[in-house]
Amino acid sequence: FAYCDPEGYTVIERRFDGSVDFYRPWEDYSGGFGYLSGEFWLGLQNVHLITNSQPQELRVEVFDWNNILYTQVYEDFQVGSRDDNYALYIGNMTDGDGDNVLGPLNGQGFTTYDNDNDDWYVNNCAIQHQGAFWLQNCGFDPNGRWCEGERCMSWGEINIHRIVMKMRHSVSNPRKPLPNLPRKPTTPRKPKIS
Repeated sequence: FAYCDPEGYTVIERRFDGSVDFYRPWEDYSGGFGYLSGEFWLGLQNVHLITNSQPQELRVEVFDWNNILYTQVYEDFQVGSRDDNYALYIGNMTDGDGDNVLGPLNGQGFTTYDNDNDDWYVNNCAIQHQGAFWLQNCGFDPNGRWCEGERCMSWGEINIHRIVMKMRHSVSNPRKPLPNLPRKPTTPRKPKIS
């Protein structure tokens, strides 16, 4: 099941009141969790299947703690397979406010506290933020703790209390094959934190 809004977007994620804990393991993020009528995550496997069947546009809407809305729209949004650690593949930011937050994460695998695919060798960004996302070097995490202040939900440099990520079929962008990006060099796994 999925939630589609009146504009034809399939909602990937919705957070607005902290009622659902987003500090979850890999399997939860793979399959999805939460309540379609409230806060939820659609599931990386579902997003992978949708984004690889037809071209998708991604729209992200976040609200800061002063209820100011920031939006970003990206073309050619895809999520890789489980074998690819559900890597994010994203086209250009075509509309929106502020910095291109997702562009630098192109090709980045998804990180949870029990499946570390970020670029921070010292630790795991999902543990640092108590969340999960396509985390590169722990700069931000929209799935972090729902609170105001440092190490809470954030989008780029903005501390947020509400996020909606959604996708819809993009007629203007024909399907491009997944980019053949160079794979990140394999490094020894970080020791598990007890």
